[in-house]
Amino acid sequence: MEKSIKTTRGVYRQTATPNMYIDITSVAELTGYSLKNNTLILGANISLTEAMGVFNNISKENNNSNFAYLAKMRDHINLVANVPIRNIGTIAGNLMIKHTHNEFPSDIFLILETCQAVFVIVDLDGNETLCSAKDFLQINMNKKVIKNIILKEFGSSFQYLSYKIMARAQNTHALVNAGFLFKFKGATVESANIIYGAISPTFIHATKTENYLRGKNVFDNNILKKAFQTLDQELQPEWVLPDARPEFRKMLAIALLYKFVLNVAPSNFISARIKTGGALLERPVSSGTQEFGTNKNSYPLGQPVIKVEALAQTSGKAEYIADIPDRPNQLFAAFVTAKAAPNSTISKIDISKALKMPGVVAYFDKDNIPGENNFMPTALGFTVKEEIFCSGKVQYYDQPIGIIVADKHDVAVQAAEVVQVSYTAAPVKPLLTTRAVLQANAKDRIHHEQTIVPKNRGKNIKKVVKGEFDIGWQYHFHMEVQCCNVVPTEDSLDIYPSSQWMDLAQLAASTALNIPMNRINVRVLRRLGGGFGAKSKMSRNTALPSTRKAARSRTGSQGRAAKAGKTLDAPGKEYVCHKKTVSGIYVRGGGITTRGHSVLGNRLVFGLWSRRK
Repeated sequence: MEKSIKTTRGVYRQTATPNMYIDITSVAELTGYSLKNNTLILGANISLTEAMGVFNNISKENNNSNFAYLAKMRDHINLVANVPIRNIGTIAGNLMIKHTHNEFPSDIFLILETCQAVFVIVDLDGNETLCSAKDFLQINMNKKVIKNIILKEFGSSFQYLSYKIMARAQNTHALVNAGFLFKFKGATVESANIIYGAISPTFIHATKTENYLRGKNVFDNNILKKAFQTLDQELQPEWVLPDARPEFRKMLAIALLYKFVLNVAPSNFISARIKTGGALLERPVSSGTQEFGTNKNSYPLGQPVIKVEALAQTSGKAEYIADIPDRPNQLFAAFVTAKAAPNSTISKIDISKALKMPGVVAYFDKDNIPGENNFMPTALGFTVKEEIFCSGKVQYYDQPIGIIVADKHDVAVQAAEVVQVSYTAAPVKPLLTTRAVLQANAKDRIHHEQTIVPKNRGKNIKKVVKGEFDIGWQYHFHMEVQCCNVVPTEDSLDIYPSSQWMDLAQLAASTALNIPMNRINVRVLRRLGGGFGAKSKMSRNTALPSTRKAARSRTGSQGRAAKAGKTLDAPGKEYVCHKKTVSGIYVRGGGITTRGHSVLGNRLVFGLWSRRK
């Protein structure tokens, strides 16, 4: 499915290039809808935007009050991705992502399973299979397509709500998403559908809680408390970074059930004040104005002018490293990264499958670096060695192990993913937080920055306040990824790194290549697609010049340029910091004064840029 492939590529990288694309956008059965026998039959290849329009129209029709819940489904779909993606992404495409990657917290899957939707699956012989969303995940979809989604009516005895809690208003997965469909007889629950996403790849239904609530008054405090306890026991969220902590997600999931109960509770069961907890917060579109007073008599002083680069950047004329034209026979590089916990040891690297791929030129790792395996040169005052390629002991998840060189970018990326690396499990548990390092007293990973001692002490101290403060990681989200372009010249290398620290890039490349700095020409374009500090110190781009030199000696490609681009698998981090403070509050002259000191420092060396997991 053409649209499905586009949607899938928006979340997960496409691991194989399809041999053929089949345009099915004009197949009426897959893109239309109809109302038959009190059911809505929806073509599975309808776009998310089109589905929202269908749900909106049907839910507003007076004679379709039993489809009023479609309006709530429309509102939930409005939280998926963004408008351009919803315009091309299809229901079937989203569901196939969930089918392939069960860990994907699909909002479409969640609301369809909550509403007991029926999927119509058809094979090459025209045989149709009906199944639920949950059962769909177990079906082998080879040479099959999702033809239709069937939604049924729900009368006034049913209550449906769904939630998506996310870090921002769009373009993000749910921290936790949830769907609830209860059938009531008075205050008694006749049936309950409780669905959660972003808990674990296998968790869908809160089955124990559903069974417990059946036949009970959910608005009774004791019953509700027991339901929360049951839900607490069966919710066991996994923790895969950068997801939120399991404890938070579990509490959030329980809170969403409570929010649903408050929303549907009759007014005679709860007070008006408590009832407000069940309402969704409505945030109107914000607006604002900013005025700058200018004196035209002083022009050009104070005269408004357009940013010099504005037209070039907004028109696409501004050049970034990826825009540099490829040279004839240019090579491309992609990192092979460690998929193991810190302190694991690399036992074997099998590159045979990657080297057999058409277009792959070579593989390089630590053994091919002629100089120092370090992209943070000590000559500039850096005290911690940051390996360009892992020397054997994994320092952090996604640490670069080596680099694949190929004649096309996509080939290099695909080849890097098929390199098989075996590991020996870590003998000791990694220390992943500031507090963990301090508790272990790992002195080799603690850098004491400063202790501020008070010059004097108040005599009338009423209260001593002590506290500790932690600054965590920074996740650098560049619009332009970490990348570098290297062009060999007659007796030197011209490198174009996505860095704002040119002398660091030059020195790091010189140190790694073991050649004089005057043979490395650093050329920086007029702009970066985001800096945030990572592009000033993230000199792992020096791996590319190292590879370039090695490629010369191994392949004889004297005149071939090389280019590498990396996403955010190994983005780098700023320092983490732990701070202790002690303050005394005392009375002076009728007022309260605070005087104290703080212990700054405990800045962990392990948090230096790349050691992030």
